[in-house]
This record gives sequence, C-alpha cells and structure tokens, in this order.
Amino acid sequence: MAKKRINIDDLWRIYLDYKQCGVKRNVAVAEMYKDYEVVGNKGSIMSHDAIEQRLGKRDRAESKKQNVPSQTETIDNKLKSDSKEDELFFEITGQHPIKNIDDAIKHCKVDMDKWEIERHIFNSWETSMNTPTGIKQVTNIQVKLWFRLKKYSLEEFRNDLLKAVNSAKLQTPSYKKASNGVLLEIDIFDSHIGKLAVESETGENYNMKIAEERHFTALEKLLNNCTDKVEKILYPIGNDWLHIDDMKNMTTGGTAQDVSARWHEIWIAGRRILIDSILRLREIAPVEVIRVPANHDFENMFYMGDLLQCYFDKDKFVNVDNGPKTRKYYTYGKNGICFTHGNEEKASDLPLIVMRETQKDWGHVEFIEIHTGHFHGLKNTKYLSANEQTGITTRALRSLSSTDAWHYKKGYVKNLKGCEAFVWDKEYGLVNNLFVNWG
Repeated sequence: MAKKRINIDDLWRIYLDYKQCGVKRNVAVAEMYKDYEVVGNKGSIMSHDAIEQRLGKRDRAESKKQNVPSQTETIDNKLKSDSKEDELFFEITGQHPIKNIDDAIKHCKVDMDKWEIERHIFNSWETSMNTPTGIKQVTNIQVKLWFRLKKYSLEEFRNDLLKAVNSAKLQTPSYKKASNGVLLEIDIFDSHIGKLAVESETGENYNMKIAEERHFTALEKLLNNCTDKVEKILYPIGNDWLHIDDMKNMTTGGTAQDVSARWHEIWIAGRRILIDSILRLREIAPVEVIRVPANHDFENMFYMGDLLQCYFDKDKFVNVDNGPKTRKYYTYGKNGICFTHGNEEKASDLPLIVMRETQKDWGHVEFIEIHTGHFHGLKNTKYLSANEQTGITTRALRSLSSTDAWHYKKGYVKNLKGCEAFVWDKEYGLVNNLFVNWG
C-alpha cells in the first residue's frame, strides 16, 4: 500500500495524538514512518532520522514555551535502525552536573522497571571557557547509554500469579433471601484489553486505561439499572477479552496487532479487572463464570480461566467453567442460553447446531437464546420452527472497544459501542433487557 504524502506540520499534529496516549517519540515516529511520506520545506522527502530530529526540535521548543522541562532538551533519543522497539539509545553532551551512570539514567528519565542497561560510555574532560568575568575552567561530558527491554521471565510471571492467588481473602457474603429471584446475565463482550487506537488515525483513542474505565463504568450502570431481586449472576468472559495471545503481539491465528502495552502488562491488567469484577458481582449474588473461547486470545484466556478456578477454588459462591469447548451451554429454569464467539460457525447454522447438541438435556427448556460476540455490532435474529410458537433468538452483542487502524482502513466504523444485561425468570423466560450505550 502506497504511503500517504503529508507535510511536517500535519505529521506534528498526528504526533501530538500519539504523545497524548503516552507513546514515546521514537516509537511514534517508527509507526508514522510506515504510513506517511513526509515532505520537507524544500519539497524533498524526509528520512526517518530527519523526521525524528525535526519533531524533537519542535518538542523541545514547545516545552520551553510552556516552561516545562523537556525530557530531551539536551538528549538525542534515537531508536536503532535495526531495533524492533525493544532498544533505546541516549547521548548526553555538554556541560551537565552528571557524575555517574545513575545520574545519567535519572536525567534521561528511563523507567528502569521496564528497561536495563546493555552498555554505556562515559567521558569527561576539563576545558577553558571565555566568560564575561574571564577564563573559566568547565567540565564537558559525553555519555552514551544503550538500553534494552527487560526480559519478563516465566519465573517472574509465575510469582505474580501465585501472589494474586495467595492474596485472595474472601469474606462470606451476606445475601438477602430472594423469593422468586431472577438470573442476571452480564455481557460485556469484545473488550480487547491492550488494543491501541489513536484519534488521528481512527477518530478516537483507546488503550488499557480507557478500556478499564469503560468496563467498570458500564458494569456499575448495568447493576444499578437492575431493579429485580437477583438470586444468581451469570458472567460470560473471554470473547476477545484480551487483544493478543502471545509476546509477539499477535492473535491466536498470527495476526499482528497495535497494542498499548507490553504483553505481560496486558495479561496482568486483564486478570486484575476480571477478578475485581467477579468480586463486585459476588457482593450481590453467587456468580457463574463461563469462559467463551475466541480468536484473539484463545490460549491466553484458557490460562486466565485456570487461574480464576484456582483463585476461587474454595469459594462456594463462585463457580468457573473453564472447559475447552467453544460453545458453552447454561440452563436456568425453562431458559437455555448458548454462548459462542461467533467467528467459526455460520449464524444461520447455529440454531440447528444448538438443537442437535442439547436435544437430550434440554427437554424442559422453552426459551432458547444464542449470544455471540466478534462482530462488535448489535444484531438480533429470530428463528421459528414450523411447529413451535417460540423460536430461537440469536444475538450478536456489541463491544465497548474503539475502532483500531486496521478496522478503520477497512471501513468497519461507527458501530454503536455498548454492552447489555439480560434478566431471566425461571418460568417466564426473558423479562428484562438492560443496555449501556457508549457514544
């Protein structure tokens, strides 16, 4: 695909969107260089290094205007040409009160929880300098620092999981007895934790912080809008809960994704949000958690489900279904619900598939629905058999996540974002449908 040709001022505005999302300048330039051909003041096409130098110069000038110390005021911060966004290079020159490597790292404002020094050069020398008061001895320095991303070892990952499991101190909830209670089904599908969307490319921003804020805001709205006496909560998880499935930032099928954090940060955030959500639901009623496998995070969510089983293993108020089947079934009174992500089966085939797979066990079921995700848009279809008055309803449920660059290019835009909850009565089927719409 041909690059779009723009001038440096237009690129500066795009860079500001990246900066607002917390993306470092060297990473932003690398991403923008893939999509844009930048025309300089003399009409020539600018190189990668020339773009970064120009943006850095303007960045420093803007910082001075705002009287804000610039991170790169006396630093050239360049991404190596052979890097894959896992290396940093800083060079500090001039007269600085830097005496050692620790001072240099502090001056560069490098997050040492994420980065480690690969190698460094530290030179200093005395020289004479003419000043208004006469000749003065000054110290010049030249410091070069090469950083690489820290390896997040399996041992560290395991320890994080054990810490999460061992920290579980679950108190016995006090529920009010609900005669004629209902089942509350909470469906927050396709959250894509870790996805990156930048406003200049897609019209809106999306990252882990935004995803978490939307999730908990929507969850509370659904709970507050339910006025029925809830005796049990059904909480399907999965359905592309995480945006990637491996440390190469790819889906299960190997499709590269734009991400807003490192792979382990995405997994940990996803785990924390799920546990906090289940604990919140547990305050209201016992919770049935069902993992629904999906195409972005098939393996990762199996591990997530296994962790949740361990976390709530001794809790009689939370049950986790982490079985490997891609279609999950749940019954409540005369209601039968099938969960599947919807990326494999044809929607028109699903009612027959459900009838064949449940014919031995669902003889008492009168109300059947199929709830899918994947398409990020609301779609309801009702299938009626010739001899029945009540059919099977298939619903493709919406997503709270924003459109990323790939979907924007393909024209998959302007789906209304949101999520839903369903209220089920044991005898009378679906009695209420709650919505949260998100712009």
